[in-house]
Amino acid sequence: MPIDVHAHYLPAKLLDIAEREGARYGVGVTVHEPTCQKCLRFEYGLQVRPFFPKLIEPLAARLDGMQRMGVERQILSAWTDIFAYARVRRLVSATASASGTKPTPKPVMN
Repeated sequence: MPIDVHAHYLPAKLLDIAEREGARYGVGVTVHEPTCQKCLRFEYGLQVRPFFPKLIEPLAARLDGMQRMGVERQILSAWTDIFAYARVRRLVSATASASGTKPTPKPVMN
């Protein structure tokens, strides 16, 4: 059973939701000029790489491609470009400030 252990996938519906409700979360959808593909732009200024077609392809197309390559399963993860780390840091700082505590940075890896 061949397994693709490094695959990224985002439902295209995510872009629809981001276009409608993104402002609530500090993100908007914009068009990447050279490629004319959609990408996310965060309120703090970061604009990520455009969503490439295979990243947001319809599920049926993904499954068809896997079958053509002989891949039975994929281990999926989100696309790290959209994690909005700076927004998370600001949220942690604001929460700590509001609660009167000081955030303690913890290493992700030792």
